[in-house]
Amino acid sequence: MPLNLHSLSRLLLPPLLAALASWSVAAPTYRAHVIAAPEVSGGVEFIWYSALDTNHHGTSLLTLSQYGNQGVGFVVYDKAGQYLRSVGGFGRYGGNLCNAINDHGDVAGYDWAGYYWFATVQRDQGFSARIHGFPEGVFNGSFSDAYAYGLSDNGHVVGQAVGELDGRSRAYVWHEQVMQEIGTFGGATSTALAVNKNGVAVGYADLPDGSVHAFAFRKGVLHDLGTLGGAHSSALDINNRGQIVGKAQQADGTERAFIFDSRQMSALPTPEGASARADSINQLGQVIGSYTLAGQSHPFLFEEGSVHRLQDLLSAHDQAVWTIAGATTINDKGWILVDANKAGDLHSTVLLLKPAQ
Repeated sequence: MPLNLHSLSRLLLPPLLAALASWSVAAPTYRAHVIAAPEVSGGVEFIWYSALDTNHHGTSLLTLSQYGNQGVGFVVYDKAGQYLRSVGGFGRYGGNLCNAINDHGDVAGYDWAGYYWFATVQRDQGFSARIHGFPEGVFNGSFSDAYAYGLSDNGHVVGQAVGELDGRSRAYVWHEQVMQEIGTFGGATSTALAVNKNGVAVGYADLPDGSVHAFAFRKGVLHDLGTLGGAHSSALDINNRGQIVGKAQQADGTERAFIFDSRQMSALPTPEGASARADSINQLGQVIGSYTLAGQSHPFLFEEGSVHRLQDLLSAHDQAVWTIAGATTINDKGWILVDANKAGDLHSTVLLLKPAQ
């Protein structure tokens, strides 16, 4: 007997719905693991911590602040929240600042030499570096400023350095004692913020008209990544597959988070009317960033084409305890380093969010 339309739909619709369900990817649930909480003395939060960076082992670089002290310290904790070591600090009379940690536990930053800055990598199990300004002029850059903002596992360092002759600040890549200037797009300055294991650096550089564009510096060639139709953009991170994330303006001036992949910049699907930025990308293409809507900042995870508020991804128990204030990094295991507040605490607690098993 021939099938009518009703009978056909009864046969075809259930398999179709099942197939659609199999295509949709549920957002993961995350559990919160305390890395460093405020330390209380005499009823006062005497010491507190803030998230900076984490590597793919969950070893995390944190800032340490102390009540009544205008200085800041830098410490390293492991994935279980155990203190490993101090990597310095900066106070009234000098010191050092830290920015990033690699998989070997090496820490990049810069030190104050009394009248100039020099970039450093503090070795743990990988490599060390001491980098001065661009090697030009009588003193070969020895007394010009240099800053380190990112490092790779393969010995690359990126940041910004000053030329002894003209005093201009430009981005650089340093590798095996050789410092390579990245340059600009015809403007005055540039800055490199991240580098992958292949030595590809990303950051932002000036144009002659004063606008700033995101760049990728690969094999000695500076590439302009463009914008989303506006004047400005900045690249903030790159993974080892060459995917780049950052922030870029649209034609109306609104700042959007972007991912640059397959030679194309695409805006992440954050809510309409929100300004946004993407700060970190891992090897799986998962992205951490934040968007601001109605004056409220919302840290997010982007994966499988969708943006999810981190707060909404916490387990029901952790949502009742923690309010996520900011996110800094996602590693290749999908672990996310965040600052989060507990009711009644003045300062944030550093958490490592891990996908629930």
